[in-house]
Amino acid sequence: MSKKLKPIIKTPPIRVPLGIKDFSLLLNFSKEINKNLKLDRVLRCFAEKVTHLLKTDSCLIHLLNDERNSLKMRKRYNLGPGFSKPLNPKEGMAGLVFRDNKAMILSNFHKTSQGLFPNKAQKAGFVSAVCLPLQGSQKPIGILTTFNRKDRRYSKKFFFLLDSLAAQAAVAIENARDYERIKKQLNDISLVKEKERKNKDLLQDHVVQTEKSYQKLFEAVNDALFSLNQEGYFATSNRMFLKMTGYTENEIRSLHFSKILHPEDLPLMINDHQKVMRGEYAPDRYTFRIINKEEKIIYVEGNFRRLKEKNAVVGILGVLRDVTEKIKLERELLELSITDGLTGLHNQRHFFKELDQEMERARRQKTPLCLLLFDLDAFKAYNDLNGHLEGDKVLKSVAGAVLKSIRRMDSSFRYGGDEFTVILPGAGKKEGILVAERIRKSFEKIPYLQQISLSIGLVEFDTQYDLTTFVNHADAAMYAAKKMGGNQISVFPPDIA
Repeated sequence: MSKKLKPIIKTPPIRVPLGIKDFSLLLNFSKEINKNLKLDRVLRCFAEKVTHLLKTDSCLIHLLNDERNSLKMRKRYNLGPGFSKPLNPKEGMAGLVFRDNKAMILSNFHKTSQGLFPNKAQKAGFVSAVCLPLQGSQKPIGILTTFNRKDRRYSKKFFFLLDSLAAQAAVAIENARDYERIKKQLNDISLVKEKERKNKDLLQDHVVQTEKSYQKLFEAVNDALFSLNQEGYFATSNRMFLKMTGYTENEIRSLHFSKILHPEDLPLMINDHQKVMRGEYAPDRYTFRIINKEEKIIYVEGNFRRLKEKNAVVGILGVLRDVTEKIKLERELLELSITDGLTGLHNQRHFFKELDQEMERARRQKTPLCLLLFDLDAFKAYNDLNGHLEGDKVLKSVAGAVLKSIRRMDSSFRYGGDEFTVILPGAGKKEGILVAERIRKSFEKIPYLQQISLSIGLVEFDTQYDLTTFVNHADAAMYAAKKMGGNQISVFPPDIA
């Protein structure tokens, strides 16, 4: 390694006191980069904001490809095409940054041949650069490089802000990539399932309608305004507030704020109203539900400010925006991100999250918990003989059989390929075996499954297990069932006669 390369280990993170201006900067950046889930826009926003906020001359963003063998250039800002070639995540400075999860400073381009594009950088007039890994939720997903035409001293605050911006951007990039994969998966499923223009049109209409809904959401600027007196009764209201609530001006003046609040949100809102009246601290922004005159539930985002006269709090001014459609779309997108597109079951990512929560509940409440992990016997041979379309029909039928066989409190997931898993809260080993046997026998009565058998692994939770151990034991039990010929249930640990 050249002496000009100065590694800065990311852990532990640098603690730098943040002022209001810095906090506002990070907050505004988070809002801007998360406006929508288009990857190109996220990368463009990230590159522009980093260059502007940290006063660098140019920046370069490389992302790891799906095969994890190349760092592809995805965005360059104030740089020519000479910086577009991919990088090797196992070699050079890019490899060191990516592999060891370290940030690197490179200065004096005219005196060293190391670094990213040293010749191009020197010709472009750059004298120093900082290369930083983009850390995803589990593994690095790329690297960010900023270039400067003047040699500069990089302060702790510079690296704290750079690291904070990169961390937020990495999350937005992962979300955008997940959304793109989900959209691609939906398109692929539609083409395989029907191969008809009608389904393609329906899918396209769904995408168009979703985009239109988002467009309407971001363009909506009509706000509902009202004020409350010290006792919490409405004092004034504008036309949009009356339209939102469905009350007339005379009717609203006789109402207490609590009368339009959803019962589940009422205690918090009334308690904070009383805090404000006493001059104590309370948040000035909430997302909550109101119930209008027609008893329709509306999700609103509200900003609240104290109204003062001669330094005394005399009431509250409120500004509400209807965010019902936004909440609905966010839930739809969340459901898409955790759902397997073929079977309709939740996917592996959501499985690990749910299993971790159930393990914690079992420890806390000292209740039993079982896990089933199973796959289809000789499914590859079935696919080879009948084709992947028939195989997909089998996988969909398996999902339906599992859902009909498990209890209401249980949850099922597609673990991957032809592997499925079921979480059984409150179930001991005996009850778990009953559920597993019910699933196994249900195949005999369902079309597409009468030629299919399955090997099921069952393990009962022990408080000493961590997440990985729990899943590995279920996996070991499943393979034990396969070794014994399949079409049966194997329990971990095995009973010893």
